[in-house]
Amino acid sequence: DVTIPYWDWLKDREIPKWLLELKPTGVLTAPQKDCCDFCTVREPIVINRFPGTHPLAHHKVSRANTLRIVNSTWGYKRFTKHLEGHPFGPHNHIHLWVGGKKKGRVGTMADVTKAPADPIFWLHHSMIDRLWAIWQKNPANVNKKPNLREAEAVMAPFSKNGDEQSGFHTSESSNDIEDLGYTYDNFKTKSWK
Repeated sequence: DVTIPYWDWLKDREIPKWLLELKPTGVLTAPQKDCCDFCTVREPIVINRFPGTHPLAHHKVSRANTLRIVNSTWGYKRFTKHLEGHPFGPHNHIHLWVGGKKKGRVGTMADVTKAPADPIFWLHHSMIDRLWAIWQKNPANVNKKPNLREAEAVMAPFSKNGDEQSGFHTSESSNDIEDLGYTYDNFKTKSWK
């Protein structure tokens, strides 16, 4: 069994203490400008966090608004737009709040090209996945799925049972976390509070 932690930023309103000093140096490999197609540079990523200093996210994410979104019975597109950023949903808000901005520099989480280098990115995205799952489990939302043109398109290399013979997941086969073999603690199927 594997446990993947999440940061419940609706309860734990500050960056978890154990993460405050956990700032590994990552490496960004990117195509080099003014060079041939296969030349790349490896740039070290220093994790910077300036929580609450970004002009668009100087306050913490709204608990009331997040609960309104998660408990909604909106269609898939509207839910997505509000959770991700309509114009500024909880997903984007946490990125900017954690990253912040200081002396013209944005913190790592506020920079889309570098955010995955910060361990908080993964805890935050696990929380977003959890909110999606809670929304999906609402009986009024059970059959609300994205209207994708290629719902059966193969999602290689993500195989169903860890081998190619079992076939690969598709968007359709990856809609329910329980079908994927995981769930969340404190996972409620009724209105979430």
